[in-house]
Amino acid sequence: MRSALLAGGACLWLLVSSCSAPEQAPAAVRERLAARPTTKVAAPAPLPLYDGTGNLLGSGERVAWLELPRGLTKLDVSSGTFHAYRAEGIASDLMQAFFGSRLIAGQVTRLGANGVLLARGIPPSGSKPKQSLIDVTVVPGVAPDELSVRIVEHPWVPPAPQFSDADARALMKEERKRAE
Repeated sequence: MRSALLAGGACLWLLVSSCSAPEQAPAAVRERLAARPTTKVAAPAPLPLYDGTGNLLGSGERVAWLELPRGLTKLDVSSGTFHAYRAEGIASDLMQAFFGSRLIAGQVTRLGANGVLLARGIPPSGSKPKQSLIDVTVVPGVAPDELSVRIVEHPWVPPAPQFSDADARALMKEERKRAE
């Protein structure tokens, strides 16, 4: 029994060691390998960045309620409510137009001629209530054809209730009665 196991192990070792590379395989095996059809999978075509009129297309990816354009690369510094992206080869005015058409901006500030956009956006009308405010900043990146896009989410805070003077007096009167 023991000799049969040793003989089987030796045969297996000889088989593996003699055929470790394809060129060392027997001719019949090499012919079969060469005759097998090979299928090359083509890389998928990249999605277009622009529509027919030259405007940036949306990617379908969202930060809160705001859709992002195609061509953004998320940076590792993103975390929680801070999102940082890089865009290469996209003109600043096209990026600003993309975000500008999606933000109902409470305040927009353009700094300088180099295309800096700082915008505080509120959720579009008709969207779900209690959505966050978003700050979007588009600034030139390190390389000449690079943009840096930063998005900060601010959690929704319910507005403080508004009381008229008469309401306030009535509440104070009720509190006094309870205290007595």
